[in-house]
Amino acid sequence: MIWGEWQNPALTRCDSKRAYRSLKQAAVQAELASNRTGELIIAYTCFDCGAFHIGHADLSQYLAHVAPVDPGCRECNLPIPETKKRRARACSAKAIYCSDRCQRVAERKRRAQRQMSSVTPQ
Repeated sequence: MIWGEWQNPALTRCDSKRAYRSLKQAAVQAELASNRTGELIIAYTCFDCGAFHIGHADLSQYLAHVAPVDPGCRECNLPIPETKKRRARACSAKAIYCSDRCQRVAERKRRAQRQMSSVTPQ
C-alpha cells in the first residue's frame, strides 16, 4: 500500500513546457521555431496533461514530414527522366535506370556475375 499523497508525474514533465490553447496556435509556433533553428519542430497533444506543446520530432515523425528522395539511376546515379517514370508507371513498374544504355550495362554486369558464380573451381 502507498502512503501519502500521489503526485501526478505529468505536472513535473509539463511544468517547463509552454501550453498553447489550440493545436493550430502550437503549429504556427512550431513552424516559426523550425525556421529559426533549422530543425523539424512539431506541435502535438500531450498525453499527460492534454495541452498542446511543441517539440523536436522523433525519427518516425521526421520521416513522415520529409518528402522521400528519389534515389536516381541504379547504374550511374543520375536523375531518372519523368518520361521514363511515366512509361514505367503505365506498365505498373518502377523505373530504376535513367536510360536504355544504363539498363543494358546493368544487364551485362548481372549476366557476367551469374556466369562467374556458375563456374565451379576444380
